[in-house]
Amino acid sequence: MIKDGKYDWANWTLTKYLSHKQNVQYACFAAKQSLHYVEKKVPNDKRPRKAISAALKWTKDPSEVNKHSAARAATEAAWKKILKYGLKLCK
Repeated sequence: MIKDGKYDWANWTLTKYLSHKQNVQYACFAAKQSLHYVEKKVPNDKRPRKAISAALKWTKDPSEVNKHSAARAATEAAWKKILKYGLKLCK
């Protein structure tokens, strides 16, 4: 798939073989790769970075407290920006 340039297929296939914890780690890795785009648009917003940190903390200690903290951080990072900027942030 990669040889044929079908990276989206390769990515999808990879995630099917990963555990939930590994998928979270993979998602955090991918999010970190694009974090500089978000920080360029909204440099003082630390919520995306905090959401990634909370998710990684859950992978090290999958307690209910960390699970809820990660979910809350991710929701705050995404939802408030969508309400404020709409999809302009993606452009």
